[in-house]
Amino acid sequence: MAATAIVLTLQQLLSRGTAHQLPSVIPVNAGDEAPDPIDAVIGKLACIRVPEKPQENLPHRPSLVGTPEEARRRMQVAVLEQQKLKAPIQEGGVGSGSWEKNYHKARAAGYGPGCIKHYADAWHHHLGWVTDPMDAVILRLEGDVDLKSFLRDLSERPEKLQSPTGIGGGLGRVTKRIALSGSFTVGQWDADLVDRILALGRPFFFLPYATGKPLKIPNLPALSNLGYLLEESGDFPIIANPLLPGHDWIRMYEDSLWRRLPHLPRSYRFSVLRIVHELEETCGAICNCLRTMSGAKHQDTTPLLIDLYNLALCGIAISIAALAWHGLGFHPGCPLPKARKILSRLRVQGSLSCRDVYRLGRFKTAEARDDVLARLSAEGLVRVDGKTVTAIPLAEFLNALHTRPEFKLPAPLSAGVVAAKKAS
Repeated sequence: MAATAIVLTLQQLLSRGTAHQLPSVIPVNAGDEAPDPIDAVIGKLACIRVPEKPQENLPHRPSLVGTPEEARRRMQVAVLEQQKLKAPIQEGGVGSGSWEKNYHKARAAGYGPGCIKHYADAWHHHLGWVTDPMDAVILRLEGDVDLKSFLRDLSERPEKLQSPTGIGGGLGRVTKRIALSGSFTVGQWDADLVDRILALGRPFFFLPYATGKPLKIPNLPALSNLGYLLEESGDFPIIANPLLPGHDWIRMYEDSLWRRLPHLPRSYRFSVLRIVHELEETCGAICNCLRTMSGAKHQDTTPLLIDLYNLALCGIAISIAALAWHGLGFHPGCPLPKARKILSRLRVQGSLSCRDVYRLGRFKTAEARDDVLARLSAEGLVRVDGKTVTAIPLAEFLNALHTRPEFKLPAPLSAGVVAAKKAS
């Protein structure tokens, strides 16, 4: 899942100026390690850049004055003055044609120069989402303040996430491209939260895994540098390919996705499909950037591209399959609320008799109950042993999910290229 998180995070950065939607990356660690190992790596790639230091009070350059709080006020002034179109120009003052430039200078002083912000700091009650000049922002969930702000918006003001707007070109209000980056604990990753997020119709990818080991990535400094360079550019055109590559491994991951997506909200599955069909171009752009960084301009990066693509697509397929934990992505054989009620009671009590499940679900026949239990068992959610039904713990469910034959990874091609070079 770490490779998928890295690829999707780099996609956030490199295509934020051209993509229709940006993927959101949310690791969920069943080991409840703090900080989350995968999110710790993401934080190295998507670093929040602090606001510029306050400048001296220069009367003839009022748009660049003062503390971050003053800079935010100057942003509002710039928008208001631009709305007047032809504001009077006083001697030594600022003309209306400069208000947009001054707005972004004040934005850098008040919110930081990059496209990555704390979720709680990136919203202004008058200006909307404060983004970079490309009208994009990556919202980091780092700490309780960010998480509480996100959960409050998701519950009370979902339109902020569903139809994000803010000040753009010409200092008018435009649609913004936003992506979330952070992690949830197992306790936070409940069915209600998942339902609310999927209803937004945006490409959120939960990446659940079960490990307490910290990730060891030898080339992390190089990846961090790549993240910084992509943040500085961010205008790589990513084109959605109508067909996925025809490799056997790809077809296997593709079949898993196509089997589960019809059981998810339409708007969500459309956004997921868009990211899936952009994935090959994304991996190609990442490989080209790495080749340029290494100075090997004529190096064939096709093996690395295939490896990245396999890892990322497999992770996305696992991400969608993991939604089965909340009864999503498959047909449970009964209404979803009933299936969730059975799963919830089992997870609280540990096990129930088949007769108790019959009563709990108010099934009309034992055959209907057995059909539901068979479907839940096939998804690895419960274990039926005679007349006893036992809930599968999340960590066990995830470990079994990652080792399913449909998510088997091929031998990496790029490792063979490296070995051949060393031998020569």
